[in-house]
Amino acid sequence: MTRTGKRLTALLLAVVMVVAFVPVLGTETVYAANHGLSNPRVSDFVNSDGKNDVAATWDCIWFGRYPQSSSTGMTFERIKWRVLSVNGDDAFILSDQNLDCKPYNTNYTDITWEDCTLRSWLNNNFYKMAFNDAAKSAIKTTAVVNCDNLTYGIEGGKNTSDKVFLLSIEEARTRAYGFPEDPDVPSDSRQALNTKYAKAQGACTDTSDPAYSGKGWWWLRSPGYYQDRAAGVSIYGWLNDRGDDVFYDFDAVRPALHIDLSSSAWSYAGTVSSKGPAVPESPPAGPSASPSSPSVEKTILSWPDDNDINGSTFSLLQAKGVPKSKTAVKLTWKKVSGATKYVVYGNKCGKKNRYQKIREVTGTSFTQKKLKKGTYYKYLVVAMRGDQSLAVSKTIHVATKGGKVGNNKKVTLGKKKLTLKKGKSKKVKAKLKAGSLKVKSHRKVAWESDNESIAKVNKKGKITGVKKGTCNIYAYAQNGVFAKVKVTVK
Repeated sequence: MTRTGKRLTALLLAVVMVVAFVPVLGTETVYAANHGLSNPRVSDFVNSDGKNDVAATWDCIWFGRYPQSSSTGMTFERIKWRVLSVNGDDAFILSDQNLDCKPYNTNYTDITWEDCTLRSWLNNNFYKMAFNDAAKSAIKTTAVVNCDNLTYGIEGGKNTSDKVFLLSIEEARTRAYGFPEDPDVPSDSRQALNTKYAKAQGACTDTSDPAYSGKGWWWLRSPGYYQDRAAGVSIYGWLNDRGDDVFYDFDAVRPALHIDLSSSAWSYAGTVSSKGPAVPESPPAGPSASPSSPSVEKTILSWPDDNDINGSTFSLLQAKGVPKSKTAVKLTWKKVSGATKYVVYGNKCGKKNRYQKIREVTGTSFTQKKLKKGTYYKYLVVAMRGDQSLAVSKTIHVATKGGKVGNNKKVTLGKKKLTLKKGKSKKVKAKLKAGSLKVKSHRKVAWESDNESIAKVNKKGKITGVKKGTCNIYAYAQNGVFAKVKVTVK
């Protein structure tokens, strides 16, 4: 395809994207059915430089939690999002402030949005840290259109499917979203404050000019002047379509996503205006839309059976249980980055036996005593940072000594390393090795990828390459013993 043809294709895709995301264009208020939210209210004016600018007012919502006012990252707070468009149950939202600071790609190389490390971080680390199960279920998978840079003819790469993403050049100059169409206008509507946490992570923050104090540069997903540069928005609100080198580590991250408004995981947060006063609304005192301790604990204590808790993970905690005697079980787990404590829940196995909170510990092991001999017990471990849940383990089933039943000793895999091409699959066999006593099965061998953006695995051990990179696939038994295969996708 010629460069002219590619530019025309990219322009058509951008038009399709805007039509798909924005149901109604114009300045009138359009209310979402049964949700009371509206599209941005936009009006035109000529700024002091004689350029056409826009003034906008956005409805806002509270959704998820992330460190913001604390430079240490120890306190998680509700995230405020601007509603860029709303259509029935769908809302396209952008964080009100810059939340973190990351390079577009950790290595200085030619790269597109599809393969950059920032996309992986947003859809894995950020996604897992900022949202609990209720919030995750409300986040839609978005078909993200990655247009070429029309000014310089640099390829945008393949379209992607993302839970969380960044705005593109086209989206950041869409009037219906509250932005001026002219990329060179230093518009207040595109400016964004860095949170205290983002600043502590290295985000370039203006401190000299009172008009821009606290504001920062933020990344867009579009390519820049060269393939090793990515576009962004300046402190002053004009589009930097030439871009910064992808490994620069002082541009901030301002996530965007689509949310299902029929979920109860969000709440109204007033309005924000690029010109004129905002109408703020304080965070509600009701249930959090992020994994706070009360919501997770309530779910665990009311869990109806011995199956895994929704949203639980094996790879982060790698929780395991072993019998120490006829009356004691020892639990061990992996240290989770940022965790300040771990909460252990447990009871006898069986649907009639609901989980009980057993102990809070700061280390990575706990031994429960005064148990019954030859009896299966179930456990969960929750990694916490303050009142914020960082990870919930898979359910561990372990039998005490002195009875007729025992535990698995080992998991063996047919392969320890596997190389796949993108889109190709390979099944890996797993075998359980028990001790001298029969193991009562509470769960078959289970599988988990520690990075599903690289490779995913189904419940039968079929591994499929998703994109270039390396990750681990775990096969684990009901008591937490495991084996892993290192997967490289080319």
